[in-house]
Amino acid sequence: MTALATVSVLTVTYNAIDYLADYIASLSILDLEGIDLEFLVIDNGSTDGTQAWISEQCSWATLIENDQHNYSRALNIGIESSVGEFVVIANNDASVDP
Repeated sequence: MTALATVSVLTVTYNAIDYLADYIASLSILDLEGIDLEFLVIDNGSTDGTQAWISEQCSWATLIENDQHNYSRALNIGIESSVGEFVVIANNDASVDP
């Protein structure tokens, strides 16, 4: 089946290890029929193990390291790196409802 849409989900993180498991779990139950999903995590220099957790638990995600603690710059990096027709910006302390 050909995808009806390609969607890039961008999430900016900074010391977010306490939120990531619930956030990722909420993404995993979405009905993605007909959607090619790209998931990009742009990390703003976390020091709590966020980068390692993403690398270990979310091998399907693209981890981008931002060398500045700047949310707007991180989003711009994510948008420039994305390939989706549509871009969704989602915070890691949220849950995505199916």
